[in-house]
Formats: sequence, C-alpha cells, structure tokens
Amino acid sequence: MPSLLHFLAFNRPSSSRGMTLMELLITLAVASVLLTLATPNIINLYSSNALTTQANEIVSLLNYARSEAIGRNRTILFCRANNLSDSTCVTSTGSWKNWLILSGTSVIRRGTLSNSAGMILTSNFTNDTITFSPDGLARNGANLVNAQFLQIQTATSTRCIVMGAGSRTNVKNITGNC
Repeated sequence: MPSLLHFLAFNRPSSSRGMTLMELLITLAVASVLLTLATPNIINLYSSNALTTQANEIVSLLNYARSEAIGRNRTILFCRANNLSDSTCVTSTGSWKNWLILSGTSVIRRGTLSNSAGMILTSNFTNDTITFSPDGLARNGANLVNAQFLQIQTATSTRCIVMGAGSRTNVKNITGNC
C-alpha cells in the first residue's frame, strides 16, 4: 500500500507545479511544532546573553577604574549614582541603575546600566562604592576587598562579579543569590 507522501508526490499531473494544500498543511504543522519547542530556548538565550554582556561591561569598568588609579597615582571611586547627571556617589546601598567613576570630585566617566531582560544589579560593598587606591588594590571602606561582589540577577539566572584578594575579578554563573 503506497504511503501518503508517495500518493502526494506521484499522483499529480506532470504539468502541475508547486505544492498541494496537503503538503502546505503538513509543512506548517511541522514548522509550528518546531517553533513552539524553540521559543523558550531562544528567550533563555537572550536573557543569558544580556546577563553576560552586562557582567562583561562591569568587569571592564572595574578594570578601567583600577588602571586610572594606577595611571593617575590617585584614589579612584567606582560607585552607584541616583541619576545619570549626578556627580556624586549615593551614600547608601540599593539597586544600581547609574554609575560613576570619580577622581576626587571630578567625574572621569558615567553611565547607565542596561535594564533589558529585567536585570537588577546589587552589591555588598559599603555604600555601593569601590575605592581603587594608587597601588591598584580595591578597598571597601578602609579594608582590602576580599570575596565581595556585584550581583546581576534576572528571574531565572544570576551573574556574580566577585572581587577577591589582589582585586582579581571573577564572574560566576549561578541560580539564586551570590
């Protein structure tokens, strides 16, 4: 007994071109099943890429602040700001939206963190401020930084930017909190 595909392929007039309605419906059904299976993975991929991009940007900013401290032979601050136009650090902890890199009272750089994929950035640094001294070491208040972090979180994933001894930076991909 011939199969349905054999019937569809060989029982058409030789002058017929294109697809039959049955072939089109089968193609649409297969495509819709594949799209239904792929959509959650595409959404997770987007969220994961957004987290990775934001984590890499913050690591780059930390490295920049550290290199400025060494190059200028001055203390440099990397901190949270209330607004993009602010020129002073916020003196409390909270969710990061804007950041500053300061040398004394002079703003070296400022910017806004991405809020795509519902990202929330928090830290466990005192007053959300990291101080880089001229020797290139990061300090939290008067103490050298060791195992302190900035945390970027979405509903499903977290990136922990951990600063360890010697101001080394490490990004960890986890679920839950740092």
